[in-house]
Amino acid sequence: MSPLPKIDANIILKLPLWQRLLILVFLWLIIIGAFYYFLYSGKLAEKKALATKLEGLKNTAAEKQRRLQTCLKTYPRQPGLRDWIF
Repeated sequence: MSPLPKIDANIILKLPLWQRLLILVFLWLIIIGAFYYFLYSGKLAEKKALATKLEGLKNTAAEKQRRLQTCLKTYPRQPGLRDWIF
């Protein structure tokens, strides 16, 4: 004999409307919670990590662009410098 009680659809259908609605809301909360935990939270963490990496790459690119402009201003007549950089 099973330790869990057997659930029949008639048992749920005989409940009052407010109890059936409460069961429905509870099931929706379980489904939404599972979706958030298994799918959304992992993607959210990945998105945050990629945003941090992107910010670092933007800072690196801005620094290199600044250094390039400084180099071009310092040595404007250097033969072949522009060809070497670009």
